[in-house]
Amino acid sequence: MLDMAIKAPRLPRTKLSPTMDYHLIVIGGGAAGKDAALFAARAGIKTLLVEKDQLGGTSYHRGCYAMRALQACALATKTAERSERSGIGIEFFNTGWADWSLVRHRVTSRLTAQLSRELAEAGIGVEYGAASFFDNHQIQISDAGGKQKTFTAENFIIAIGSMVRRRRIQNFARTWSKTARL
Repeated sequence: MLDMAIKAPRLPRTKLSPTMDYHLIVIGGGAAGKDAALFAARAGIKTLLVEKDQLGGTSYHRGCYAMRALQACALATKTAERSERSGIGIEFFNTGWADWSLVRHRVTSRLTAQLSRELAEAGIGVEYGAASFFDNHQIQISDAGGKQKTFTAENFIIAIGSMVRRRRIQNFARTWSKTARL
């Protein structure tokens, strides 16, 4: 995990309002959300991180880290093929997409576990589920099983990323996205 170059200033502890659970709730556990939560917690702000799916978001699971793992597999295969043509027998590379996908999964799982440890060490609570606002200071989190929890905070950061809106193209059988491929 890359450590942030800018260290959060240590703020004087402000007393949390008795009606609030947290100073800050960050919605979204991807690149921006995790950094915002870590920065806040390191500054002494009581923080909760809410993630709908998987910690690390797109960058870990379908973005740059996943792509780098697949690129490393491709490079290793290319190097092995080149070595065999030069007479150096490296016969362990009888791999394909399924093996590469397993490597990608191992990499993203390791990164997610590392992020979980880092959040825990910083004292950041993590809740999984979809967040809905009740008002300016209260959210409800609904997990995959339908269980709901309510939390209050003085401040919120919404860091949920974005999705491409796809339109159907007439007479075109199928379109693929990076997410569908991975």
